[in-house]
Amino acid sequence: IKNIIKSNNYPTPVGLIWTERTTAQRTIVYQKLNPKNIFSKKQVLKIIKNSKFVLIDHQGIKSVLKYISYFKKYNTQLVFDAERVSNEVLNFLPYVNYLICSEDFVLDYKKIFYLKNIRDTLKKLLSLGPQIVCCTLGHRGAIAMSQNNFYFSNAIKVRAVDTTGAGDVFHGAFIYGLIKNWDIKLILKFANYVAGKSCTALGGIVNIPYIKNLPKIFKQNL
Repeated sequence: IKNIIKSNNYPTPVGLIWTERTTAQRTIVYQKLNPKNIFSKKQVLKIIKNSKFVLIDHQGIKSVLKYISYFKKYNTQLVFDAERVSNEVLNFLPYVNYLICSEDFVLDYKKIFYLKNIRDTLKKLLSLGPQIVCCTLGHRGAIAMSQNNFYFSNAIKVRAVDTTGAGDVFHGAFIYGLIKNWDIKLILKFANYVAGKSCTALGGIVNIPYIKNLPKIFKQNL
């Protein structure tokens, strides 16, 4: 792991998670901080230059906008995790290459702008700038839309124990597929598979599969 900075003066946010035994759903309480940027400009530019993709959520918008011209200069792709609709988020979408949003985000956007259905909502979001818009649907899987195609992938069937971090795992697997130049249909299938497996043990990351244990359909594309 590269670009890790240790600072004794930097506060670490603390979160507490309660996982329900019967549903595997979780409740999260966390300490919200407004930390100072501990990366120097030189370090940030190095990360942007050496990365193919950068994943951020709404908390990173202001920081990224300071360096947005460098993303274009180095052809670094932005992947955005959208959880809530706001003017700040919507104004940021023209800079986003891949938008991965929750179902709640899509439904809220649909309601605010009086759109007919989820498919029309993805199309509207696509018109704002991203080349791909993906919506996660929890235990039902995920959908995605490009300019020419609509994609759907079922979630895998698992006995869920803890859904903590499943969305983050989905994002990581999605980007892994992008790095491997997979088509979106395979990326969705892979991200659903890995995220599903991550829900089968307490802790969120314990059961994320190793590459050697992946099904043949994914191994043959590595």
